[in-house]
Amino acid sequence: MDFSCFGYHPDLESRLTFQEKWVLGRSGQVTSSRLGGSSGVAAFDAQAMSMIRQASPFPPFPDEIKNGAMSFSIPVEFTVR
Repeated sequence: MDFSCFGYHPDLESRLTFQEKWVLGRSGQVTSSRLGGSSGVAAFDAQAMSMIRQASPFPPFPDEIKNGAMSFSIPVEFTVR
């Protein structure tokens, strides 16, 4: 696949890894999200942010969880082949 349309250059590492941080409200809605650092390729960063929006809404919290919100930080890795 040709990644030049994404601003990808062959001298970049073939594995791009970074953290995505987001907050989930009691109802299952993502209330905020951000990257914990850039992959170095804007199109990959945008796709990572899109993954959380596309997965939303999540199931609401069960009654046993009393928190109004919960924070998550997940690693995101793109492997360029």
